[in-house]
Amino acid sequence: MKNKKLMVVICIATILILIISIVLFIFLKKNTQKNEDTEIIQNKADTIIKGTKENPIELEGFEATNIDIFKTTDTSLEVKATIVNKSDVLVKGFFIEIGLYDDKGEMVTEIAENHTEEIKSGENYILEASVVGIKNTLDITSAKILKLEKETTSNMEEAFDTNQINSNR
Repeated sequence: MKNKKLMVVICIATILILIISIVLFIFLKKNTQKNEDTEIIQNKADTIIKGTKENPIELEGFEATNIDIFKTTDTSLEVKATIVNKSDVLVKGFFIEIGLYDDKGEMVTEIAENHTEEIKSGENYILEASVVGIKNTLDITSAKILKLEKETTSNMEEAFDTNQINSNR
């Protein structure tokens, strides 16, 4: 009698352990799938803006070849742009403002970034920025470089040209 009761308790405990294991496995599988889907969505840009011959995104020898916009929340986004130095000089840092526009041509927001990296002629720089507080994140359809201030090698040499300093000795 005791053996039968013990066998029933062991069987019930084994069944409960199996049920709990199956439920945990299904829960973890769904969570893993949800995370993989989120990563796939995060890696895919919501909006891609490319310059064309008819509508280039360039100013003073700098060109934004690709602008990828990732919507992070309803009111914020991440912007990644490839900036190319198409000028003939080494740029020793730059300040850039890029305007993002809707299909009506109205500015939705702008990105302003200051960089100290050197960019040789023909080289690329990946600009990454976060923008928050936007009402119409999905309305962005075009971009334009609004302002560009660059420190070039020739400008730096001119600014610190010691040959032009007159000494009163």
